[in-house]
Amino acid sequence: MNTDTPGGTPKAAPPAGASPEATAFISYASADRAMADELTAYLEARGIRCWMAPRDVPPGALYADAIVRAINEARTLVLILSRHSTESRHVGKELERASSKRKAIIAVRLDDAALPPAFEYFLSESQWADVAAEGRERAFARLTQALLAPGSAPAAPPPAQAPEPPAREPSPPAPGSAPLGRARWIAAALVLAAVLAAGGYMSRVRGTGAPAPVTTADKSIAVLPFTDMSESRDQEFFADGMAEQILDLLAQIPSLKVIARTSSFQFKGQSADVRAVGEKLGVATVLEGSVRKAGDHLRITAQLIRAADGSHLWSQVYDAQVKDVLRTQDEIASAVVSALKVSLLGAPPVRQAGTANPEAYSLYLQSLADLRFDADSVQLATERLQRSLALDPNFAPAWALLADLYSSAMVFGVKDSYQALRERILGAANHALALDPRNIEALTAISNLYFVDYDPQQAGEALRTAREIAPQDPNVLSQAAFFAIGSCRLEEAERDARTVIEHDPLNVDSYRILATALWFQGRNREAEDAYRQLLVFRPDAETMRYRLALILVTDGRAGDALKELQDEKSERWQLIGRIMALDALGRRSEADTLLGPLTENPGTWQYQLAQIHALRHDRDGAYIWLVRARDIHDPGYINYLKCDPAMKPMRDDPRYQALVASLKLPP
Repeated sequence: MNTDTPGGTPKAAPPAGASPEATAFISYASADRAMADELTAYLEARGIRCWMAPRDVPPGALYADAIVRAINEARTLVLILSRHSTESRHVGKELERASSKRKAIIAVRLDDAALPPAFEYFLSESQWADVAAEGRERAFARLTQALLAPGSAPAAPPPAQAPEPPAREPSPPAPGSAPLGRARWIAAALVLAAVLAAGGYMSRVRGTGAPAPVTTADKSIAVLPFTDMSESRDQEFFADGMAEQILDLLAQIPSLKVIARTSSFQFKGQSADVRAVGEKLGVATVLEGSVRKAGDHLRITAQLIRAADGSHLWSQVYDAQVKDVLRTQDEIASAVVSALKVSLLGAPPVRQAGTANPEAYSLYLQSLADLRFDADSVQLATERLQRSLALDPNFAPAWALLADLYSSAMVFGVKDSYQALRERILGAANHALALDPRNIEALTAISNLYFVDYDPQQAGEALRTAREIAPQDPNVLSQAAFFAIGSCRLEEAERDARTVIEHDPLNVDSYRILATALWFQGRNREAEDAYRQLLVFRPDAETMRYRLALILVTDGRAGDALKELQDEKSERWQLIGRIMALDALGRRSEADTLLGPLTENPGTWQYQLAQIHALRHDRDGAYIWLVRARDIHDPGYINYLKCDPAMKPMRDDPRYQALVASLKLPP
């Protein structure tokens, strides 16, 4: 996985006569950053132009787009091969991308970690350089020779008894590698044919009647917002609702990967290329459509597109006379899902309780559309939902979303007491469950409430119920990850967080969860990388610069932390971060000047004040603020107390140990 750490090796200009084609894309896991910097400096000193992230990502560019373009333009992908890179999903994607583009691949092996099947497949025909066996100088020299004169360096064999490669369509051999034998081509083709016959399904392309195969590997989809093509442009809520209902139906199929609304609806109003959408969201297919209304006549078009090449797999036009708008919308959404034949992939979808009031539904959709991870949007969405429920008190999804927003209010800090918020969360969630006992959002809101209420048993029961209903739902997995973080089950939390990102790759909170799990494991640079990836597409996300700064402070980089805090949107979170950074830099008097007013008016930031005093090794002060954080049910207290790196100076304090024990967290 390429890191986003600022700086990196300075780029040397190639000497006169150096071939402009001698360009290498450096693929590495963040834990191997030092070796990647060393190798890049070595190669560029010898006239070989290298591309590595984050150094060569242009300012303002989308991180993933920059990487894809760099791989497409490079002649060779140089892989820093280690146990870290074999565990990195991002390195795996870079390797697969290079192979699909028929790029030469050269591995620089650092250790004897076993290769997973996918790596073994992509590297079975590539050249190798082994630092562990040959030594740094000889391995780097052989790599340089191979890059300047492809094919001149002998290929090192892959390790013995490597696992068989996965069944997939083989790529032609990369330049400079040995040719793929005819027997392997035939065998691979037969395996691919068997996979298509056994695991594929067929969707007809309208107008031709020709079946378009979609393989088992293609069982992933993003539903984009439908476009309002009406002359008066007054059907936006209907278009959004159409996509929303289709997405809800698809998301209930266990064997289908469906990108969450948070990510797919970020393309609303954009003329995005479907292939770019597929690349950003990590899906094989994209559903897009439009709505056109004239009088009482409604026309909806929908089309399923293969993201890899933009080809159409299926399309359909639906015409209807509109009498009951929401009923018509529901019927057409169900027809689209049936036409896509996704019911063959899993259990039949079950509709959630909705509303028959168009205005209530429109307000609900507006709440979803404008919701961002900051206090202002949470407040605006809350007000709209309250208006929606005044129009239809039996609208279960609106009650569930309202409960979730009340929970979010605790993160940003509000004037209301914890008990007042608790009653609102519980009331809204119970309303939703009374109307729809299987409502996932309501169950996760209740689980989170009991967790913050220091009742891990009831929190766990609500979470287990939600996981039984929807084991891959992003909301459920997010709550499970936080629950695991609080209990220091950090590998479990990381696994759930990465799964959330796969289903919702543009959701701010997904990266916060992952970064927290990594930071608590001591993997500071990887945690930093997660935040920097997030800040590429959401540079204004509230609290995220502060959270990144806290990692930098605990990593001994307080100066970098101060720079990050300059762009923190929230003044209060910026203030807290500055106090921590100034303390770490030995500028205590400046920190105290800022700390005084905060101590007098702490609001809901008691846990952060405990962190400040713990980092100062002021145990008495830290304990006082921890008790206050406990008493007001500061969500940071239950989520962070047991494993927070900032609490390291408190670990052997009996008072701290008693606080942790009193939480009765599961092991």
